[in-house]
Amino acid sequence: MRVSYRWLKDYVELNAEPLKLGEALTMVGFELELLERLGEDLDNVVAARIERVEPHPKADRLSICTINEGSQSHQVVCGAPGLEPGQVAAWARPGAQLPNGMQIKEAKLRGVQSEGMLCAADELGLFADHSALYYLAPDAPLGVGIIEAAQLDDWVLELGVTPNRPDVLSMIGVAREVAAIYGQRSERPALEFQPVGGAVEQAVSVEILDPERCPRYCGMLVRNVTIGPSPQWMIARLNAAGLRSINNVVDITNFVLLECGQPLHAFDLAQLGDSRIVVRRAADGEKIVTLDEVERTLSDDDLLICDGSGPVALAGIMGGQGSMINDQTTDVFIESAYFEPTGIRRTSHRLGLSSDSSFRFERGIDYDSVPWGLHRAATLVAEFAGGTIVEGYIDNRPRDIERKAIELRVGRANQVLGIELSAAQMAGLLESVELTTEPVGENLLVKVPAFRVDIFGEADLHEEVARLYGYDKIPETLHAGSPGASLGFALRKPFVRFRQALAGCGFTEAVTISFIAPRLLDTMRAEPGQYVRLGNPLSEDLCVLRDTLLPSLLICVARNNARGIDDCSLFELRRVFKPVEGEQLPDEHYELALVLGGNRSAPHWSGKPEPVDLFDLKGAVEELLAVLKIENVGWRPAERHAFLPGVCAELIIDDRPVGVVGKLARRVLSEFKLERDVFAAQIDAEALAAASRTSFIFHRVSRHPAIQRDLAVVVDEKVAAARLLELVRGVGSDLLIHSEVFDLYRGAPLESGKKSIAISCTYQAMDRTLTDEQIDRIHAAIVEELAIKVGAHLRQ
Repeated sequence: MRVSYRWLKDYVELNAEPLKLGEALTMVGFELELLERLGEDLDNVVAARIERVEPHPKADRLSICTINEGSQSHQVVCGAPGLEPGQVAAWARPGAQLPNGMQIKEAKLRGVQSEGMLCAADELGLFADHSALYYLAPDAPLGVGIIEAAQLDDWVLELGVTPNRPDVLSMIGVAREVAAIYGQRSERPALEFQPVGGAVEQAVSVEILDPERCPRYCGMLVRNVTIGPSPQWMIARLNAAGLRSINNVVDITNFVLLECGQPLHAFDLAQLGDSRIVVRRAADGEKIVTLDEVERTLSDDDLLICDGSGPVALAGIMGGQGSMINDQTTDVFIESAYFEPTGIRRTSHRLGLSSDSSFRFERGIDYDSVPWGLHRAATLVAEFAGGTIVEGYIDNRPRDIERKAIELRVGRANQVLGIELSAAQMAGLLESVELTTEPVGENLLVKVPAFRVDIFGEADLHEEVARLYGYDKIPETLHAGSPGASLGFALRKPFVRFRQALAGCGFTEAVTISFIAPRLLDTMRAEPGQYVRLGNPLSEDLCVLRDTLLPSLLICVARNNARGIDDCSLFELRRVFKPVEGEQLPDEHYELALVLGGNRSAPHWSGKPEPVDLFDLKGAVEELLAVLKIENVGWRPAERHAFLPGVCAELIIDDRPVGVVGKLARRVLSEFKLERDVFAAQIDAEALAAASRTSFIFHRVSRHPAIQRDLAVVVDEKVAAARLLELVRGVGSDLLIHSEVFDLYRGAPLESGKKSIAISCTYQAMDRTLTDEQIDRIHAAIVEELAIKVGAHLRQ
């Protein structure tokens, strides 16, 4: 929503600077996405009237314009369509620099001298429109800077309005919020209402054949209008909102739409067959040519506005060509209606046709403001198009909209929000945005106006109190109904450490959607699994809740690879969902998943990059374990359907398996269209968090020297290195302070099926210097233990 600061001041007293205003609106739920100053960098751009237009002798698409800036005339060559004498346009003098960086100077275009340039709106940095020149009102002062002449001295705040708040898709709606922020009252223009019925019903009839889709249709008739340009102030308002001026009647309907949020449509009465309006469903296959000159084929789910002979508008979305306002229009029938949102949404999405009107209708408009928007438009048409309003107005309302009244329990609201407000304070907050309240004992009965289509129950009122009170004023406390040892609270700090450690290892966190296709989950297991299915899925490919994070990460890797990014190191820390037999709700568990693919480093002149392998990923997991200060860690060979046999290891903590690390099998990679190897890990995040520690354990450092001994033993291929280390540490007692594998060898002269593993052992005592004899005895005991338990012998 583009909000003109200058326009906003018509409805609320406003002294805050634009940036401060944007920050205040952000704090009540409408994020300031862009703050733009209109009219910047427009020095030497002035208003000039086109006096004469002649064709260019050497170019069919160019015209030679004689323009007058008030004191003298100039010749400008221009390629814009629709040039006519009498129009007032923005003329950039030679020497001007436009906001897009273009430097204007005198030049010859196909042999004809051109002084400066006539500018389009986008060239002036106003809004994205290059289809025609930027025109001012005919009475705009000539020779005056474009900022003053076009009333461009303004700020525009672009607000992010969530889909549930269509009431803020209007200037009056924004003014209501601004007034609440600053403790004021907003005002909208006063209007004199015509009586319902009257002479207008003798001129035009309205029949509603589908009251469910159109519960209210209002109309007024203005005769003897003169189609022409709009006043400059209205053009400036529309320009600030990103719309260009068309003519006074169409501009007024757009102006009122932006002002109060009520979509309108103006019909040329002479083009309405039998001066009749019929609101009905389309016949399947029926066609209409809309204002964008496209013929559209309709279904029986689409709502039409028809005259006595056929369709004249696609209800709530776009008018038809046959009844559009043109230069010969004299009598204008103005439509203001309420259309059921979901029907408008279905038609708009099916046809791929969206408009400012459908954008509001499909979110829900104010049922009670339908006549107000109508009278506002008719009054402006009579004032600025010289017409006469026919007495009375049509208000056909076969179905009323139920008004909501909700009891707000003050104590419950305070408990939920963690604040302490009285009933009077809450009433003041709610009434500041035009909700009415009545005391009911210690609570409040809140009557919801029709424009607040987002408020359905008490929880919505809690949210309203919170945002109006100020999210920044609510103290940080635990929810009154939640124990301090709840799972989410207990995992918060460990998970921060997870993320920091993995980011330090070069991994990037991915946040992916929890929905996925079952076939992708099935690739991770030998048999099709049972999953938590969604009752209303977004699509067939997003119809179940995932029970593992890996497929989502592999989708990310595939998308990166498809865009030429082969080096991927990603992790995700989220919930997974597993069905529980006999239970309606699934088991939710936190999982940590990592994927690694590509090369260890970027290409460099010193050598070719090396691809990552299993130990790069295993090392990252071990670094995470070290940061978390987890002890009693081990690894053992594992077999998993998704991983390549022999390149898969199970992570053990306190003799309990908590995860797996390995190289993904080719069948899995093929499903995701991945050609290069990918290494992955799946770990129980809750088990890691439970085993982690934050305190340090310090050990006394020995003053005596350490002695290192190595041994290389030959064992069967099936004997794991971890088993050897386990046996070595079991014999070495307290004097063996460290042991690790540092070499692996296969090949001649070793027999087939044998391997040599070299182990480094470090010995040290706290109270004495160890002798060679002591080390020899321990070392011999280790060799003997290895020979007995796994058949190892020293390598010669």
